Amino acid sequence: MTVSLESLVLEGRACGASDIHLRSGSVPRFRVDGEMREFAHAALCEQEVLAVLAQVMTSEELGRIRDGVEHDSTISMAGGRSRLHAFRGITGFALVVRLLPGHPAAIEELRLPASVVALAEQRSGLVLVTGAACSGKSTTLAAIIRRINETRAAHVVTIEDPVEVVHVSSRSLITQREVSSGLGGYTTALRSALRQDPDVIMIGELRDAEGIQLALTAAETGHLVLSTLHCSSAVQSVSRMLDVFPAGKQEQARSMLADSLRAVVSQRLYPRAGGGRLLAAEVLIATPAVRNLIREAKTHQLFGLLQTSSQQGMCTFEQHLQQLSIQGVRVAGAK
Repeated sequence: MTVSLESLVLEGRACGASDIHLRSGSVPRFRVDGEMREFAHAALCEQEVLAVLAQVMTSEELGRIRDGVEHDSTISMAGGRSRLHAFRGITGFALVVRLLPGHPAAIEELRLPASVVALAEQRSGLVLVTGAACSGKSTTLAAIIRRINETRAAHVVTIEDPVEVVHVSSRSLITQREVSSGLGGYTTALRSALRQDPDVIMIGELRDAEGIQLALTAAETGHLVLSTLHCSSAVQSVSRMLDVFPAGKQEQARSMLADSLRAVVSQRLYPRAGGGRLLAAEVLIATPAVRNLIREAKTHQLFGLLQTSSQQGMCTFEQHLQQLSIQGVRVAGAK
């Protein structure tokens, strides 16, 4: 009997899965609270995986998969949107489905520090949300945009690959664009966005020196720029932003970042006592002292400043976890 992808998506949403994995020769698996779990089903043969792919792909797209070309797309199914990635590995065909949230979370639901909630009030500058893959970066950005949409009359342009959370214009006008829809990459899309009279620009990911420099320029010229990086801490994120520039442009990059940066929010997910996962944040606010350290190439001193600047809204991961514990929200196994 042909496996129904829609049934798997329904089951995945019911059990709180973030991803569904289908692979030739393996049973379907869900990722729940960061852990891979087997679905109660027999192992799928190659033809069964192809039959699942045929439910959401054209014959032309299937032909490219057979030729070894990877496929990325988004679909609407089972009452929500999902991101698909299909490929042919050494064991056969495979499909990974990321189950996307139906609507942006309210920022209060994320239990982030108050200084992060206040970032939605910024009118210009660069706000970075960083962390490992699947650490909730897109969720936090979507929550910030939701707050802006509810409280400000602004034009918000998002540049994503793909669009993960759909926003409905409220007080703000929301324009969402997918890089894969003929935009020619993040840098080209950002140049286009700057011609669309934006107040806020959300860039799904900063990937190279050209894109970072353009984002910094946009932030310096009166736009609020929100974006992500794959980094494990707030201080590392600052260093990563600068390290992509060649030696001859380091001084200019430090000056631009010092002038435009508003905050770095680095995120991690921990197993939560009682089930589920707990979001913890490390927050670096661009105070005058932080700007001076960046401008003077003393980023190695940023963490010490971050540790002792709670009155300015900064916190380490450990300090945020302590705050959450006081509120009765604890990491699994913590005393």
